[in-house]
Amino acid sequence: MEDVQEVAAGSLENFETPLLIPHDRIDPDALKVIHRLTRHGFLAYLVGGCVRDLLLSFTPKDFDVATSAWPGEVRDLFRNCRIIGRRFRLAHILFSGKFIEVSTFRGSAAEPDAAEGEDLLIREDNVFGSPEEDARRRDFTLNALFYDVENHEIIDYVGGLDDIEGRIVRCIGDPQIRFREDPVRIMRALRFATRLGFDLEPEIQTAMADVKADLTKSAPPRVHEELLKTIACGASASAIEMLHATGVLQVLMPGISEAIPDTRELLFGYLAALDRLAGGRRTISDAVLQAALLYPIYHRQTGGDTDPYLWLDGERGRSPLLMSTRKRDMERMLQMFRAQRRFVKEGRGRRFSTAAFVRKDYFEDAWALFRIGNEATGEHSDIVAEWESRLAALEGGRPHQPRPGNEGRTEGAHEPGEGDSPAAAGGAPGGEPAGGTRPASGSHGRAHGRRRRQRHRFRGRERQGPQPD
Repeated sequence: MEDVQEVAAGSLENFETPLLIPHDRIDPDALKVIHRLTRHGFLAYLVGGCVRDLLLSFTPKDFDVATSAWPGEVRDLFRNCRIIGRRFRLAHILFSGKFIEVSTFRGSAAEPDAAEGEDLLIREDNVFGSPEEDARRRDFTLNALFYDVENHEIIDYVGGLDDIEGRIVRCIGDPQIRFREDPVRIMRALRFATRLGFDLEPEIQTAMADVKADLTKSAPPRVHEELLKTIACGASASAIEMLHATGVLQVLMPGISEAIPDTRELLFGYLAALDRLAGGRRTISDAVLQAALLYPIYHRQTGGDTDPYLWLDGERGRSPLLMSTRKRDMERMLQMFRAQRRFVKEGRGRRFSTAAFVRKDYFEDAWALFRIGNEATGEHSDIVAEWESRLAALEGGRPHQPRPGNEGRTEGAHEPGEGDSPAAAGGAPGGEPAGGTRPASGSHGRAHGRRRRQRHRFRGRERQGPQPD
């Protein structure tokens, strides 16, 4: 925060404040994109969450660029460019295993009238404009900062530096209008507040209570993606508590919200353990993120004796959010839930094969969930130690950490940039990444013996388990 205080002192009125962010803290591919755009006469700045995180001494996950070049002009300059989006056209400059997202400065639209009950949801957003217009179109002041890497200047049109120094999440404009334009901003505000330890301005809190029901109007894959970001942010326990306290969780996942009073200690123990795992910079799969939220409630309500397919299907029927969970993640959670008792019970049977279990494609996720449960409750520490010994003894054994799958930013499924109003999802219908492939389900082979057949009696139903619409 020392850098922010030094910069903010007495200089915000001029909008452009000298500040040196060392280039070695900036993604070199983002610098390449900016330098090429500026060489061809376009304005190009770092924008949004990466600027905020650099000021707060965090390492940004993504580096986004805003420019005066139109999408077609960006494509003309970069052969490794792909244009995505329907509501707002974006350029993805593809590099090895990642992309740099480039957006054109958005123009001002007529300020909508917040008449009671009027639908303000943004459905089309391809209006281009100036940097100042673009900044004022963004969601929160802390996400509306530009950084000019050529001149080493922070460009602040909305008081974002003041709010970062004051540790406040503040809407740009009327929160009632901003949340009705894009209700997912409610979840983003809560995520930023909990992740950064900032306060919400009072007007935001009032608007959340008034507009939260509009979240059901948003595209389910976007809401689901925002929930995953919230759980993965390293402060999921605080974030889910705030979603519950504000009534947002009741709108999205009523069954989970109603279960919190009876499962609070276990649920938030799991989430706190997950936060410690995320704080260790471990790559955590989407299925593990969701399972950390759902499994403690399933276990408390059923004791683990009810087929998880039946329980998950029941929750899915009540929850607009779970309806958008990808089929592969639902299948993986079913496998993880069922595998938990194998660590405890079947893992000590004479007919059990540790090597065969470890070879299952779901093993790493299931093991991660079991370790999270152990850390949350302190139970089964002896079993964890036994499994650690088994894994160490396996010749060529697989690493026992959560499966890779969400590392970095990869082309296929668009995540709206920090501070952008949402672009249309660039992925396939139902939230599947465009061009992605489903991992093959683990094959159990032909079962032998009565006990083995009983163990896999739900296999067929698992293949036909809950699917997103």
